Amino acid sequence: MSLTDEEDLSAISAHGKTLETPAVPKEIEERLDALELAIEQAGRSAALVVKVDHYVSDLQADLRALRTTRFFLVLLTLLFVGAVNGTVFYLLFHHGAWFWLQDVYFKTALVVGSLTSSVVLLSIMLKGAFHSLSERTKDDSVPPNLKEIFDAIKTLTDAK
Repeated sequence: MSLTDEEDLSAISAHGKTLETPAVPKEIEERLDALELAIEQAGRSAALVVKVDHYVSDLQADLRALRTTRFFLVLLTLLFVGAVNGTVFYLLFHHGAWFWLQDVYFKTALVVGSLTSSVVLLSIMLKGAFHSLSERTKDDSVPPNLKEIFDAIKTLTDAK
């Protein structure tokens, strides 16, 4: 018994019309709603992960730049302090006759001024270069930008 394509299609179509459409149980509908929410939640989580990843990579770049800045500030400070103190020592030992002919107040001012400028410059530069994040945000335990990220993550985890 061989049917042609047209007869096959009409037989299948007639059989399909006789079947009842099954009623969707309530449990399947609830699971579909939960699945839709989970898909939406996953999309939000993926977007948040991408944003946090970009933020962390920017923080790492800032940290590298800060370390480089600290290194060069310390180097510059040491060179300046060495130059100021070197000038005083040069005057003391290579131009000793000229230096000893100067007034006592000039000699005292030169030595005390070079030492004071060295100490002040070193303390200011090193304090600024090594100013830690905890000192900058001592009122809050966490910087505001990280607090926003934590709040967003908490919102996403609470929604589950």
